[in-house]
Amino acid sequence: MADLQPSVMLALTDLAGNPRIIEMFVKQEASESLDERDQEPLEKEYPIEKTIEDDGPVEVFSAKMNAIKRDWGKTSSREYTIWFPWHVSWRNGPSMLKMYGHTFEPSDQSDWKPRLEQIADGPDVSGGRYILEEIEDGEYDVWETTISSRTPRWAILRFENALEILSAQLSHSEYFLNTQTRPKRLGRMSGNTRDGGRWTAIQRPFGVFYVDDLVDEQPYTPHWGANVYDRSGRPAVSLDYSSLSYRLDTHLPFEDLQVGNEPLLHNVLVDYQQGLTETDHRRSFINFWRVIEELSLAEEGQKEVTVERALFALDVVTEDEYDAIFERIAKEIWEVRNSRTHETGWIRIGTEHEIAAKVLADAMIWLYLTEFIDTDGDINQSKIRRVFDWATKPESTRKEAQEALNTVSHLFGEC
Repeated sequence: MADLQPSVMLALTDLAGNPRIIEMFVKQEASESLDERDQEPLEKEYPIEKTIEDDGPVEVFSAKMNAIKRDWGKTSSREYTIWFPWHVSWRNGPSMLKMYGHTFEPSDQSDWKPRLEQIADGPDVSGGRYILEEIEDGEYDVWETTISSRTPRWAILRFENALEILSAQLSHSEYFLNTQTRPKRLGRMSGNTRDGGRWTAIQRPFGVFYVDDLVDEQPYTPHWGANVYDRSGRPAVSLDYSSLSYRLDTHLPFEDLQVGNEPLLHNVLVDYQQGLTETDHRRSFINFWRVIEELSLAEEGQKEVTVERALFALDVVTEDEYDAIFERIAKEIWEVRNSRTHETGWIRIGTEHEIAAKVLADAMIWLYLTEFIDTDGDINQSKIRRVFDWATKPESTRKEAQEALNTVSHLFGEC
């Protein structure tokens, strides 16, 4: 929407018929005086057939907005090369990682450093100098990807989205059911992740920088840029690719991303990663609960059914080898979530609830990846609901039904 803002403002000021306001958004020759511009006729932006006199301002503005969107849709795409100083230090590292059709790979210093120096010394780019100094002072490997997009904002959004999902997959693969130790958190308001202040330190980089394919022809903004997300940097995370790759390979590559039509596991991994990187255990609990709730496919309000299905996933994933205390705490979870949502006053969300929610979220994701994903990557939700309905029935009911099925099978076999 930020990319459309200047055009929208032009449409608004065009309706108002005020050339002085339009001056703020349309470049004029420096030699022209304001008085001279006032005498010139107003050039209509995005002309349409409707008029204020005949159709009214609402209809005119709506028609102009449609013209703006059509014009913006015709904008040709550019290739944006995006570099990011990644705080992940790999042992037996991969040559590349893929997500949503984007390839992330290590970048050679001879490629990225001249570009970053150019960006840092260029006009109107905040953060370029800081990123350069932080890379020189810290322990970062610089990675890169190329994204085709109409605007740099949209390219960066797509990059951030893909890297967030990839980070969630790495986190799930590395720390799956790792409940032996829990990271010590810093203050509730702290965003600093040094000294292991979160469930995982795998998160978006502290900054990014980019150029488009026209930068050598027109070397000035907006053909380059830099964004800084966290000026405290990022602590190094050491990962062994050979030990986690077999789990990482079970995750989906999400070949296509359509905004507003994201697949179920995409949205789940977004919540999962946000829960992992929260410093406040209460917000972390809410994110992990969303994972459980989404993957349980229970009807609205069926909090107890949600937990039963999550416990079934934990039972399958661990082969019934999990601490019984998780079952007791898990049964409290839906009460806590229900109270948090529907009641006023102080509601206690303990760290034990957060830990249990994370364990169940891990198990639910793993169950989907290993049992519920078709060979083509689709999720048959009606089939999964039937499995959950069957699996969470009382053992006596399941035993009786199984005996009946065996009898029917035997009878048909004899025929």
